[in-house]
Amino acid sequence: MADFEKIQLNQIRLDSCEQHCFEVEGLTVEAIQQGFGRKVRCHNCKGEMLLTEANQYVRGIVAAGGYPLEVWANWCEPGEEIQTRCPQCIGLTYVEPRPEDYFDCDLCESTGFVTVSTARTFLKEQDEC
Repeated sequence: MADFEKIQLNQIRLDSCEQHCFEVEGLTVEAIQQGFGRKVRCHNCKGEMLLTEANQYVRGIVAAGGYPLEVWANWCEPGEEIQTRCPQCIGLTYVEPRPEDYFDCDLCESTGFVTVSTARTFLKEQDEC
């Protein structure tokens, strides 16, 4: 298969994927931001993209209020102050259509958001139950 055909096939795979899922071991966020030209493979579509592109994809998920850990399990180092939706209340506590609908979330203190490391710890504890 010619290089151009490989590129086209890879792009078709990436474009058709509903949600990418990356697993990259041994890299910190800082290393990813520096690049290195390394590629990662999506487990869902088997398409490949550069680390920097995958990093931006995950940042887009975060900006849209999604869970980065569903896309890239080890994307953030523990303690990184990137915010994500609260996994306990699913980020809904900041929406109060009526006063009687209000409920309190002790994990995010009713803000709807927590740091990624807090979300990771909570989800790990839930998995152990």
